[in-house]
Amino acid sequence: MKQQAASAAARMAQADRLPRLAIAFVVCLAIPLVFYIGPLRMTPYRVVLVASFAPLVGLWLAGRLDGIKPPDLMAAFYALWAGLSLVVNHGLEKVELAGITAIEILGAYLLARASIRGPNGFRAFVRTLLWVTLALIPFAFVEAVFYRRLFQEALGGLALPISSFETRWGMLRAAASFEHPILFGVFAASGLAMSYYALRGDGRRWPMAALVAGAGAFFSLSLGAYVALAAQLGLIVYDRLTEGRKGRWRNLIIVIGAVYAFLLVASNRGPILIFIQTFAFNSFSSAIRLQTWNYGTDVVLNNPIFGIGLDENWPRPHWLTSSVDNFWLLNAMRYGLPAAIAIAGLVLSTLLRLGARPIADPQVDACRKGLVMSLVAMCVAAATVHYWGTIFVYFMFLLGAGSWLLEWEESAAPATSAARGPASALRRRAPDEAPAPQPGPKPARRPVASPAPPRGLPLGTGPRRG
Repeated sequence: MKQQAASAAARMAQADRLPRLAIAFVVCLAIPLVFYIGPLRMTPYRVVLVASFAPLVGLWLAGRLDGIKPPDLMAAFYALWAGLSLVVNHGLEKVELAGITAIEILGAYLLARASIRGPNGFRAFVRTLLWVTLALIPFAFVEAVFYRRLFQEALGGLALPISSFETRWGMLRAAASFEHPILFGVFAASGLAMSYYALRGDGRRWPMAALVAGAGAFFSLSLGAYVALAAQLGLIVYDRLTEGRKGRWRNLIIVIGAVYAFLLVASNRGPILIFIQTFAFNSFSSAIRLQTWNYGTDVVLNNPIFGIGLDENWPRPHWLTSSVDNFWLLNAMRYGLPAAIAIAGLVLSTLLRLGARPIADPQVDACRKGLVMSLVAMCVAAATVHYWGTIFVYFMFLLGAGSWLLEWEESAAPATSAARGPASALRRRAPDEAPAPQPGPKPARRPVASPAPPRGLPLGTGPRRG
């Protein structure tokens, strides 16, 4: 039995690494290369997702990714409904787009589910993300200060097109390798909480991560990036100030819910519009966001099932642009309420399940905190920007990156993780591993003159529960 348990532990320790495919995916997010296969536009990260999609779906359906979970079904439904909506609205001429949309949604989610299997793998992902973001900062600096987009100059027509040439505060808004400055800013800012918690025992990497996230958000000169950064900083400060207090996160949720309910009753605009209008650079942007919300919600109510697809001629005044800077609203407009409910349900289900999971190991709990805070920040920022392209598949990857936290359990076996800090007894039980036998009462022993010191490992103390 001991040999079987040791073999299972060795297998799980080997599985707790970040596969090269996931590393390649994260690196490919920063490569702004575009080419075409027939009518289908391809990018490096799309190549990774297309190549791995069928094997990943096969593993998932076979139950080899720790079974099929409720969030998985929401992700699959979201992918299928989004693709179906595109075909319903545009016919078979958009079937390729419908297919690649479904692959981006479910493929990125399942890739994270299959790749990140433990704390070591998660930390490897965060380190990779940190180095990729750091590599983009010099390009963002040159772009913002000297008005030169080096990727576009080097790649020419093969470069990913950038849809913004706006300046603010005397600088060009930097997009680096992304489609829009705000997408680069949110990407750079999103790693702050994950790096702060997951890499705190990793030398000076987490302070470097703070500088990288702040620099990326700053050079993007984008509201969404600043919102994401501020949300993570606020949660980190709250965590430090209330450390050790019971029910602190529940109390925070209650306070936020009470404020939301008060604004819903006391204000004629409602909390959503107050947030959208408050976080705007100027009064003109605030007015545009208000009108976009009003006319956009009318579109959703008039087309609740399949939405309007990619049609940009939705009813609105001639002076109002077709751009919708709200991920949640645009999902409902394009794909209908079923898709919008599915993605919202996927996010809420993931956050609630991660938050409710009891975790005693401080290193694993740190990974959980960082991921949850980063996801919350991206969800808040999504009310001020639409996620598409690179940042969208990254968002779906993050939603699947925490599934391992729901499967790890405390055991009396030695730790299989090479985590720094207090020794952890947390490990994943292999599918063919029998439960470890419970120790029975020890037989009576005859007393000896000089008893030997007791053997065994000292028990570590877990973190104080908040």
